[in-house]
Amino acid sequence: MTTLKIELPAHERGRGPDEIKRFDRLKRKLERHDLKDSQREAAAAELAALERAPAARDDKAWRDAAAAETEALATARGETVTQPKAGPMRVDDRDRLVALKRGGWLTERHLEVALAFRALYDARGTDLGALNYGDAGGTATNIERIVAEGFRRAKVTNTICDAEMRIFRECQDDPDCLVIFHGVVALNKALSSFGKGRAFERNAQALVRAIEIAEVEL
Repeated sequence: MTTLKIELPAHERGRGPDEIKRFDRLKRKLERHDLKDSQREAAAAELAALERAPAARDDKAWRDAAAAETEALATARGETVTQPKAGPMRVDDRDRLVALKRGGWLTERHLEVALAFRALYDARGTDLGALNYGDAGGTATNIERIVAEGFRRAKVTNTICDAEMRIFRECQDDPDCLVIFHGVVALNKALSSFGKGRAFERNAQALVRAIEIAEVEL
């Protein structure tokens, strides 16, 4: 039988008495020889989640502070700040999609679809641990949430892949459609970075075409 030896770093053990008690309880449980494999796996998963939780909390605290500072600075400059239901905070005055809508290159519906895909791209890149551990620790319920989040992220990835594949198939005559869609929607690049003058107009049409094709997958 393999003995699992896990030591919580001293600086993390000082985070709180409840965490210390739970860590010690799980450690003693894993040292027992009468545990079923399923019980041992569940306890090990809970212990691993408990060890990762402090780092996840620190990361979330840093991101929340950074977002608050960005919002305060943008508001002080008179910029419009939006917090979508999904995805990160958006400073509309710096959002290239919003700028294209204001310039008449995109309709309101085009903007809605593009921002929906922006949220999907952002969600796909979010760390699972930072999203789910939080202050709740590594309870069985929390582990179930992590599994559910994994399935959700898989669905998000499939939606993005299906949309990009559809754009690729239907734009064989203009491969730049997919490049521009990914650059402007996913990366918030300026459309002008792909060309100016007549090239800008042509690329704007390619972006609209890609957005309308991708909408089918939402």
